[in-house]
This record gives sequence, C-alpha cells and structure tokens, in this order.
Amino acid sequence: CYIIYLNTNDYMIICKEQLKLVNNYNWRLQNKVTYATNEDGITFHELAFGSKYIIHKDGNKLDNRPENIEKVTEEQFIWYNTHKNRDLRQDNQSGCTGVCKVTVGKYEYWEIRGKNYQGRKILKRFSVKKLGNLGAMTQAIAFRKENIDDTY
Repeated sequence: CYIIYLNTNDYMIICKEQLKLVNNYNWRLQNKVTYATNEDGITFHELAFGSKYIIHKDGNKLDNRPENIEKVTEEQFIWYNTHKNRDLRQDNQSGCTGVCKVTVGKYEYWEIRGKNYQGRKILKRFSVKKLGNLGAMTQAIAFRKENIDDTY
C-alpha cells in the first residue's frame, strides 16, 4: 500500500496498481469533502474503479485499497449516503437507528420502522407494560437487526 498526501492533514491510501493513475493527475479534496478529484473534477473512484458509485467498507473515503471498496448501484449508493452515514439523532435513547420509544394512548412501546429484505415496510411495537422498558427495547433492537435490511 502507498500513502499519497493531498495536503498536510489528508492522504489517500492506494495499492501499487493505482500508483500510475495517481501520478498522472493532480489530486485534491473536493469542496472539503474527503474524496479525491483531478483538475477536471473526475473522482479517483471513477478512474480507478470505473464507477462513481463506490462504498468504502471502513467509512474512510480516502482508503482506496481494493479490499475496502465495494461497487454498488446508484440506488444503493443514495441509500447508503442517506442512512448509513447519518449520525444517531441526539434524542435517540436506544443507541440503534430506527428504534424509538413511543406512547400510543396511555401505553408505551419500543417501536421499530424500516424495510425488510423484500423491500416491504415494517412497523412493529414491543410493549413496555408486558416486557418492561429494558426487555421491550432489547427485543426491538434484536428484531430490527434480524429483519431490517441495513445493507443498502
């Protein structure tokens, strides 16, 4: 692996096969976002991997080693950037995206929302009265992890 410095603080990680490509262009960060573009505005991903729809498995957009790259469809790319990269909301009490505590009438529930692996919407509630607060939250988190498609 090679480290290519883009400025004093940021650098790309590349493999040997990409070194020639890096040497043919001047690379910079685009709009303070951590992805590299050349002087024509073409991203490193487009030249190195033939697609602008790339996901970095470790979340570091400058780590361009092939084992850290996954080509995806445009739809998967949009979903990933809309949902996966999002921080937990400040009011999140469960520590898990898509699991929240709700009150319906006079009853409290831990609720999950999302889409299953077939793309169908899911809404499921776990009763605090029946399971206790911790039990309902734990079951909601487990259900979400088993049934909600977080891959894309």
